[in-house]
Amino acid sequence: MEIIKRVYAPSSNQRLALGMISLVVVIGIFGQLLLSDWFLIGAIIFWMQYTAMLSFLQFSRHKYRSHDSLTEILLIPHIRFFVFIFIATIGLVGTVKGQYYLGYITLSAWWLFSVNFYRHYNQFRKFE
Repeated sequence: MEIIKRVYAPSSNQRLALGMISLVVVIGIFGQLLLSDWFLIGAIIFWMQYTAMLSFLQFSRHKYRSHDSLTEILLIPHIRFFVFIFIATIGLVGTVKGQYYLGYITLSAWWLFSVNFYRHYNQFRKFE
């Protein structure tokens, strides 16, 4: 249970969250290429669930910071939830309709967002 709490606190466990996201993205893309479409669909649904859980936890903690950059704006739970769910929905619908490149782009975007947040958290910690 402790590892689940740590995964859903990416600001304090950056490497664990980035590693888990990287693993889900790689398994989703290569699983779809080699085995079944369900790997890509499952990875996108996992992103939607992960986003919903992060937003919920941030709402409950009432942790708000300044909004000086695009990354900080995406850390606002309302905005992150709707932007990420919108992107994931496009990827999910595209994948179900056979347009797998939308699923690949969606998971790649999730991975790039996570790398960006990882860099942001490392920079933020240096200035605290």
